[in-house]
Amino acid sequence: MEPHPILANTDVLYEIFTHLAPTQSRGEASIPATEQQNRATLASAALCCKAFSSSALDILDGPVTQQQLERMASYATRVRHLIFREQSTVHFSVYLRVSQLTGYSPLLPNVQIVDANSGASGLQSVLSTSLLELRIFPEELDKTSATILACIYSLPEFTPRLRKLEIEARLSHASLSAFSGMLHLRELSLNTSINDLSFFHSLSDLECLESLKIRGMTGPAYIPTCPITVPLAGSRCFPALKILDVCVSPAHIAFLLKPFKRHPLQRLELRQPLDTAQNDSAWAQAILKISTKFQSLKYLTMVASGMHSFPSTALFHTFEPLLSIHGLKSVNLDFPWLLFSDEQFKQMASAWPELSTLRLSGSAEAPNASIASLQAFSMECPKLHGLSLPFDARRLPPTDELPVSSSRLKSLDTQYSPVDNALHIARHLDRIFPTLKTIQSNNNNRKWTEVGDLLRTFKAVRTDQKARDFKLMKRTCSARQMSLLELSASMASFIF
Repeated sequence: MEPHPILANTDVLYEIFTHLAPTQSRGEASIPATEQQNRATLASAALCCKAFSSSALDILDGPVTQQQLERMASYATRVRHLIFREQSTVHFSVYLRVSQLTGYSPLLPNVQIVDANSGASGLQSVLSTSLLELRIFPEELDKTSATILACIYSLPEFTPRLRKLEIEARLSHASLSAFSGMLHLRELSLNTSINDLSFFHSLSDLECLESLKIRGMTGPAYIPTCPITVPLAGSRCFPALKILDVCVSPAHIAFLLKPFKRHPLQRLELRQPLDTAQNDSAWAQAILKISTKFQSLKYLTMVASGMHSFPSTALFHTFEPLLSIHGLKSVNLDFPWLLFSDEQFKQMASAWPELSTLRLSGSAEAPNASIASLQAFSMECPKLHGLSLPFDARRLPPTDELPVSSSRLKSLDTQYSPVDNALHIARHLDRIFPTLKTIQSNNNNRKWTEVGDLLRTFKAVRTDQKARDFKLMKRTCSARQMSLLELSASMASFIF
């Protein structure tokens, strides 16, 4: 229910309540009865309704004393982690007034971590030189207050030691210019759309930046002609960068990676926005640049969500440059029609001996590979524990032709792999991956569920057999020990 227009006029209410204003401070020993009655009336008005509360409390509390400021400051120094989820209930003028009373010093001088929504109007008042981590989450996805934008712009000045920054709010061009001044920043995560490709290059001189994640990097239809940061002799762009995670159109990947020379990047994740058109030549160019610039990669993820038609004849040729990065531990490629053959998978397995996880997905077509591809990974990648790729489980060689592998694979995702006989494929997988624990598929195929049940049965049988063999060996050893003891005893009696 909306309040009466008279109650909405705070100036009138304030003027009424001033006639009950206390004339003595709370610390005085004796307070007249009239004064006590006025205080009680103001307290009752504050508790009566929201319309009276603000004006009545302002009169009841009176001006802030130096003693109150000192007490507030003593409590403020204890705060290390602040969760700032204000829903615009406190006006910005309140923070401004408190800042004036404290000489514009930070309200929380020792705070180190702040989590705030994008509607927290008093955020700038709690920033201090001690702040190490700041997270700003959206109150509304498509709206960011001007106060928050001004706060971001002032971060280099007020938070010189800031190491970790996460923002999920819409940013202005002016606020984007502030990030290049955050000299001690180590982790930067921007989950927002940035329509300025040159912004990426403006961060290249941050010497401490180790992790950069931008989940909405967009740009104009043409490659902008803005100047690109070129490293000086003996230096490189993003000197400390280890993790790069960017959602960007494939047409812009080559432009973003242009300043990099040979860089010791450890993790690279590239995702194509859903609303962008497929561009096979752009992906081919990007993959070639990745293979020449980032030979130290350990973790690689590339997702082409917007693609619909990719020439299958040139597919493996497009990805083949990645085989030169022999230190890869985790590879996740999500492209339509990754229809590699057994020979191509064998090349991949021999090129990446350090693999621990491999996921090749995006295709719903009939696969070209057979179980021989899985055998190649079991032999060439001894550290592999997670594998996800489609293969034709209907074309199986005789079980006796498969050597028993020592692979330590724990999880297998068959995706849309076709299968006919659950028992036959289970026997093959049991020989190739003897430690396999979980098996799953995308289409909830009952055959693959049966395969999983059979593999668990095989494992239980082997466990029971090992237990029986151990007990039999123990009894045999005990019998031999008894025979030796009897023989020793008889020889001793014969001698003496």
